[in-house]
Amino acid sequence: MIEVLIPEVGFEKIRDRIAYILGSEFTNQVDEFSNTNCSNVNFFSERMTPMDKTEADFINISLFKGDFSNKDVEYVDGTYQYVIDIVTNAKSAADQGGDVTANFRLQKLMGIVRYILEHPDYTTLSFDRPFINHTMLSKFQIYKPEPGMDAGNNAIGQAIFTVRCGEVTTPAEGVTITQNTSTVKLNLTEQGFQYQFEEEV
Repeated sequence: MIEVLIPEVGFEKIRDRIAYILGSEFTNQVDEFSNTNCSNVNFFSERMTPMDKTEADFINISLFKGDFSNKDVEYVDGTYQYVIDIVTNAKSAADQGGDVTANFRLQKLMGIVRYILEHPDYTTLSFDRPFINHTMLSKFQIYKPEPGMDAGNNAIGQAIFTVRCGEVTTPAEGVTITQNTSTVKLNLTEQGFQYQFEEEV
């Protein structure tokens, strides 16, 4: 029998770290630079429910798939793909429809997400090497609204973020190598797990 508690594995830590980095950087942009493009965005993990028409924009991080190679008795290379869903919601105005506004907002948020995850500060997602071997935001695409959503007010985009890391029988702790100034809480809501970011004082 296995005589230890099976720990959290690498792909779980990575999913939560992606959400933490995005949420804390969005918060920092608002607080330090008054960047309104980053305001009123909620962050979720593995959310499945569609957007309500009264809801704020949200970003959802989900594990899509994993591939393994170079396996030996204690170690294996894991290549994981994470889906980053971005959903925006906008009201129609006299001079512009809500669909147009939501689509422009979606593209703005997609660009911000790409910039953050591709920034040199996050080459290893703030984990100590050699836990993370490689990261890459490989592609994104924009979809038509899902059935049941208000097609006039919403826009949906999806990015694929690929991470390659080493998994061992007893996973590495994934030591954080950078300091942070935010506290993150993971709360269960009707939409799923929501990340809440609070600045430390």
